[in-house]
Amino acid sequence: MAESQIAEAKKLNPKQEFFCKLYAAPGEYFGNGTQAYIEAYHADLTRVGAYAAARAGHTTRSLSLTFLLLFVRC
Repeated sequence: MAESQIAEAKKLNPKQEFFCKLYAAPGEYFGNGTQAYIEAYHADLTRVGAYAAARAGHTTRSLSLTFLLLFVRC
């Protein structure tokens, strides 16, 4: 894989970037991955199981850390 392709693959999409901003910035969502995920991905909490799905969407700590590291590097 060429370096330009690797650099492109490491970019965050807008929702991932928004998640990082919410999660890392002081405020209502600071450090709360579930709430940051719900806000960034516009999760519909009226659906049965939506909150559990939001928790699962960010629960993998390494995923959140990967997003944050990419966010900080940019």
